[in-house]
Amino acid sequence: MHNKKLFFAVILIFLSASYLRLHLAFVNRDANDNHFKVIRIISLENRVPGKDEPECLQCYHPKLYHYLAAKAINLILEPSTDTTDEQKIISQMINALAGIVTLFIIYRFLGKLELDASSRLITFGLVALNPALIGINAQATNDTFVILFSTLALFFFWKYLNGRRTADLLLVSFSTTLAALSKGSGLLIFLGILAVFLAKIISSHQDIPGLKKYSFGILIFFFVTFSGIVAGGPYAEYYFAYGTPFVINKPVSSMPKFFTRTYEGDKTGVTSIYDAYFTFRFVDLLKHPYLNRESDPEKYTLNRMSVWTQLFARANFIQFEGTPKKWLLKPTNPIFNFGKVIFIFALVPLGIFLWGVLLATWKAVTNFWKKRMSFFSLENDWLFVFFFWMFFAFIIKFTLDYRDFVTMKPIYLFPGLLAFVYIFSLGFDTLYEKIKKSILLKYGLHGSMIILLLLYILDIAYLLEKLS
Repeated sequence: MHNKKLFFAVILIFLSASYLRLHLAFVNRDANDNHFKVIRIISLENRVPGKDEPECLQCYHPKLYHYLAAKAINLILEPSTDTTDEQKIISQMINALAGIVTLFIIYRFLGKLELDASSRLITFGLVALNPALIGINAQATNDTFVILFSTLALFFFWKYLNGRRTADLLLVSFSTTLAALSKGSGLLIFLGILAVFLAKIISSHQDIPGLKKYSFGILIFFFVTFSGIVAGGPYAEYYFAYGTPFVINKPVSSMPKFFTRTYEGDKTGVTSIYDAYFTFRFVDLLKHPYLNRESDPEKYTLNRMSVWTQLFARANFIQFEGTPKKWLLKPTNPIFNFGKVIFIFALVPLGIFLWGVLLATWKAVTNFWKKRMSFFSLENDWLFVFFFWMFFAFIIKFTLDYRDFVTMKPIYLFPGLLAFVYIFSLGFDTLYEKIKKSILLKYGLHGSMIILLLLYILDIAYLLEKLS
């Protein structure tokens, strides 16, 4: 009976999360960035625009999503030079469906981990109903595609390391290629998998059969993936033109000072290294539960200058960021009081996640200390720890290079979603094992998680009502 109830809960969460994505994709008419301009050029002119296309700020991106959306529009609708709601809905529905597939992969992954059923359910619920993930899945941007294909790549890579099946290896190559052809952050997945492969080969020098298998695997992966990325993406062109494959539409910022605050433009987010990376401004967040957009530095809120506070707020409350523009609310709106409640309850999973980070990192470090280099070849779950810290370093590097507050978004971490899921599930499962004999603690933990999931749903429901 207990398992039936949990299965019913999983189905309910999955259906609710799917409905929210599809409904939001149906009523939404805006996006964080104007990727629809790229889609319209491909749809109307039957050409793929380059980085220097006039009045097209998003044309620098790889264009897998834009191309598929344009072809879907041309297939379903009559040709039109006007931008219509139907065109936007089609583009957004593609992402909503991709988001639903991502959820299915995540649950498949959780099903393969040795977890208590409650841990699996709560972890899946927090991901499936996460407001930021639902929000990006309902917009016409390329973020959902890079999240989907990065998740697939890490899932099949983990399966390949555990089973050494050639089919899984080919799926890794295919998914990694599509991730990189969706967005530049997909290259991180390619480089990360390559690094894990190299660690496996170096540590397998005494195991000749293992060495041969990993050497064969990395050759196939590198040849297939690199060829696909170079052939289908703009990276080779950017490398020869600009000296780097990572090109975006913003100039690189100057390096901030450690304590002294400095400012660049009217959207400065990172004002000092201390404020950005060594603070968590929770009290200030409760005072100002919305994104401060003031151009006057004297009017900045403390939470605007803290990367970790911004990531926490944007991930848990969809009204906080106020983008796209049509989603923006006045700071006096009563819904922001609702956001304060969400932030308080969201401290629980944040604490569990940080506990999981400590556990996973400590486990990897101590096992490496015991087994030395053979650790890399004998174990596989360390790849999730590696990818977590890789994306952790990436968000620091990214926000340092581009100090605008628009770079402080959880969507830039979502391509590494599977690593975050693994770490949270480890933290939750370990904690749950310690407290499940205490009825008070057990049901207190479950209760707080259920309340947070309901708050997530109400957060999205309010946005749906506003847009409808």
